[in-house]
Amino acid sequence: MTAKYDLGIMLTLDNPADFMGLTYLKPWSRFSSYGVGGIIGFMYFEYKRDQKASANPEIQNYQASFASKVFLAPKISTLMTYGYFIVGLFMMTFLVFIQYDFYKHQLMINPWSKFSNMLFNGFSRALFVLGLTFIILPTFNNRLTWIKVFLGSDFMVVMGRLTFAVYLMHIPWMIFFFADLRQGYWMSNLSGWTLVLSTVPISFLFAIPFSMYAEVPFMNLEKYFLMPKPAPKKETVSEFKKIEAHERINFTKDSEEKIPMLSDKEMQQ
Repeated sequence: MTAKYDLGIMLTLDNPADFMGLTYLKPWSRFSSYGVGGIIGFMYFEYKRDQKASANPEIQNYQASFASKVFLAPKISTLMTYGYFIVGLFMMTFLVFIQYDFYKHQLMINPWSKFSNMLFNGFSRALFVLGLTFIILPTFNNRLTWIKVFLGSDFMVVMGRLTFAVYLMHIPWMIFFFADLRQGYWMSNLSGWTLVLSTVPISFLFAIPFSMYAEVPFMNLEKYFLMPKPAPKKETVSEFKKIEAHERINFTKDSEEKIPMLSDKEMQQ
């Protein structure tokens, strides 16, 4: 799409409709992000399976898979732990700030070459998620625990529950805002921040009931049907424990001192 229609990484005034209609609003523009997440999920599943296999004494000549080597590398070496973190942070930071070279022209023209636009539109989202994965991977082996504590905090749990709903809510509100304008809206740094600071609180406000009445029920259904809780295990008492308990009871009864009962006349005396 980028090569055929000479699209940029964001809409520009010389060609705004093609970018929004062919790239930004289409599902394939975000498919790579979910694809990377799916691949990491399969790798984690294989890593957990390898852990069970390595702990089984019946399996001989066990060889770790590529997924296990990727997940265990931070555990083996502290250098690999910080290497993962630095590489991931660099990838995410580079993909965010490289866009300034595009936006500094105030979206009047498409300043990048066709090849540069192709690289960014084709790989930026996947590489951003991959960079985030490199940062999170060490936490699976109790490395960089401050990241695990931060991402597992109550605030981040609530934000994680609301972010998708906020993503869905912000688009309709921006459409309502621009559709209701009676004159042209000049986009500048100040007007852009004004739009953001007004849209974000409204999106969060409407995301809360949307998440409670739409997302949470379906998440509960998913847990009920796809991830049911295992039945509680019945505790079975071995024959040895039964015999031991029986002997303990008999010993206690036999060792008790018999207290003679007094008659009424003896009690009166």
